[in-house]
Amino acid sequence: MKVVVVVLAALWPILLNTSSGVQELNPVLLDTTRSLRLSRTRTLFGVLLPSVMPAIVLGVRVATPIALVITLLVEYLTAVNGVGALVGQAQRTFEPARVYALIVIAGLLSLIVNACVRRVEIAVQRRRVGD
Repeated sequence: MKVVVVVLAALWPILLNTSSGVQELNPVLLDTTRSLRLSRTRTLFGVLLPSVMPAIVLGVRVATPIALVITLLVEYLTAVNGVGALVGQAQRTFEPARVYALIVIAGLLSLIVNACVRRVEIAVQRRRVGD
């Protein structure tokens, strides 16, 4: 259940950014693929996906913190295994030091994940500029 809730929450920014990237696609690219009579597969993987990839990665970057927050919230509310469940357990047993430590751990985890996604975004942007 946790996975379904997180995916539903995080999917929208990715879909909206991807849709925006497709709408902003240069029509000359599509005309060129038609002129060259490229197959649909070749057009998708050779032209469309590389052109839309920055928008997709931006959507993932926006969705990542949403997914982390929703994950912690679902774990906290359902007491399913995870950092959120541990925070709830520490609150119920009146262990404020443990609560703060777990919150710091969750914050550090989110910083690490955000840095990783940012690196991917930079790599995709560099590749696009190099084209």
